[in-house]
Amino acid sequence: MRVAGHNLLAIIAAAVAMYLIEFVMYGMAIPPATYMALSHMTAEEGAANGWKMPFGIIGPLIWATGLSIAIGWKGAKGAQAGAMVGVVTAVFFMIAARFYQWGYGPTGLDFYAVDAVHFLLCGAVGGAIIAAWPASKTAA
Repeated sequence: MRVAGHNLLAIIAAAVAMYLIEFVMYGMAIPPATYMALSHMTAEEGAANGWKMPFGIIGPLIWATGLSIAIGWKGAKGAQAGAMVGVVTAVFFMIAARFYQWGYGPTGLDFYAVDAVHFLLCGAVGGAIIAAWPASKTAA
């Protein structure tokens, strides 16, 4: 199903994959105590912000939509080309924007590095999914 020329199913699939990467990294691979130490967050702050968790899919949905736009502009076809678009957006937008939290916030370079890996993985996987998604028979 296409919306404004973009494959909605590919965008949703990419966003879900990106969200799963985040879940595995931050919810399973990094122990809670380590995450709290890296983020300089107290247990009380974590508990107070728990209500926001269901909204975590919004970021990947927005990014996947942006990836679809960038992939369309570039004319990227196939997983490798899409992954490269995702890596470029990760480096020049996501990681660059995250730099402000390191530069002006309480987190250290260790947390910045973890987030950078997260953004690189999400960008590469999301871009690969979108660019490799089979075109519909009705697509122009």
